[in-house]
Amino acid sequence: MSAWLLAMVIVLFFEGAMIGIAPDTWKRSMRQLTEMPSATLRKIGLTMAAVAVAILLFGMTLGQS
Repeated sequence: MSAWLLAMVIVLFFEGAMIGIAPDTWKRSMRQLTEMPSATLRKIGLTMAAVAVAILLFGMTLGQS
């Protein structure tokens, strides 16, 4: 299984589990996100992406040793 496919499966599992286990909390969270300014959401999204890349690079570095 390719790394991208595995990553997609993991994301879908956790997103689906959150909605399935606590749908009211999920809806409340989504409502709060829609009320946030776009600039704040952009910063959060880019920070999350940067952290993901850092974790990936760290994991790849550990895998080479």
